[in-house]
Amino acid sequence: MTRAIALAALATTLTACGTSARYIAAIARDVDQPTQAIALAIARLQLTVVHGSVPADSVPVWDAV
Repeated sequence: MTRAIALAALATTLTACGTSARYIAAIARDVDQPTQAIALAIARLQLTVVHGSVPADSVPVWDAV
């Protein structure tokens, strides 16, 4: 958690000015999206285990297995 805060602060500082601001913003975006997807998948899996049922929009995935 501390490392993520430090990286976010660094990215914010570097994107505020400098010639590589767009490059740094692209890196932050590329790291952020997969991280959010993983967190969402983990949350959905935990809900499935806790409630003992599959969310309606995940039924096709479970049906294919």
